[in-house]
Amino acid sequence: MFLFNTWDGSEFRLCLMRRFAKTLWGQMLRLGKSDPQVAVQKDPFAKKSVVAFRCSSLVSPSAFTKEHETKPPAELPLNDARLLVTKFKATRVANSFNLMFS
Repeated sequence: MFLFNTWDGSEFRLCLMRRFAKTLWGQMLRLGKSDPQVAVQKDPFAKKSVVAFRCSSLVSPSAFTKEHETKPPAELPLNDARLLVTKFKATRVANSFNLMFS
């Protein structure tokens, strides 16, 4: 189950199968390796280090020790329905990624 909240407080519930999640993770790693800061590195060890640094900088602001807040979403556009995701498209936009699920 992948809960996705939008900036306006809407919540979407997506079901991801294991195989799909592995494919999605692999694609995200490939997109991370195509980052311009990684591409300019000549040494493979330096490339790996920059990718690791970028990944850790994305995860570090997360508070894993903090209890999850269970406040109700502002809106459930799909009611309580869960969507089974079978395809995705990931593209790089500036310093971010766009994910489109279908």
